[in-house]
Amino acid sequence: RASELDRRAYDLASRVHGPDHPITMLALGNLASDDMALGDFEAARAGYARACDLREVALGPDHPDLARSFSNLAATEVELGLLDEAREHVTRAIEIYETRLGAHHVTLASFLTLRGEIELRSHHESAARADDVRGGCGGVRTAVPENRSRATERRAGSTVQARGHRSFAISHASTAARSRGVFSGCSR
Repeated sequence: RASELDRRAYDLASRVHGPDHPITMLALGNLASDDMALGDFEAARAGYARACDLREVALGPDHPDLARSFSNLAATEVELGLLDEAREHVTRAIEIYETRLGAHHVTLASFLTLRGEIELRSHHESAARADDVRGGCGGVRTAVPENRSRATERRAGSTVQARGHRSFAISHASTAARSRGVFSGCSR
């Protein structure tokens, strides 16, 4: 039902505001989130990629909303096993946030954790360890609101969490790696 409503919202926003309006871009991102929550990662990737293209043109190459879109795209690419593309997109998100909002912004922690997961999956554990230290153990913590409903799809160890009809990927790579003894000097 939520996906149907998001489709109607996107169609209406496109018709009324045009494809490059912020409301239309938000509706497009919501559709991609629906696809992600339903496990249709190819459709989610296409939606997030389109949202990135539109946001970059409309908002500029260093806008925080663009960074969030790149992070969503990267999380989808992780699910598809496209680790090089995911690494490129999450690194761009990190660079935007560090430049625009500073190295200690709370959202940066989720980007760093996602990059850590990518590095773990790519067998680059030293890079993953460095991102875990920056992303959680180094003083930046990610708050997960208690009111978030959970609709999970497990693939290769990550979890997609839905919040209403919107979703985003939360990486559990650092927890899994810590349980294997990779991050021995860190406790939360």
